[in-house]
Amino acid sequence: MDDLLKADIFFLIAAFGVIAVTIVLFSVLYYLVRILRDVRHISKVAKEETDHIAEDVESFRSAVMGPKHKRKR
Repeated sequence: MDDLLKADIFFLIAAFGVIAVTIVLFSVLYYLVRILRDVRHISKVAKEETDHIAEDVESFRSAVMGPKHKRKR
């Protein structure tokens, strides 16, 4: 085979390989962004719920101990 033809075949295969790797990387990046958004939402919900639990514990403590034993902050 002619060296020029071999070079053309190599660059054609290399171009398809680069395109395939790029598509895979973009799909991985897309799913990574979706996962990070879900993690952000879950952490926000967890923070809000822990705040609610802390308020419930505080109200339970004041109900059991009486209003004069409030927690010092």
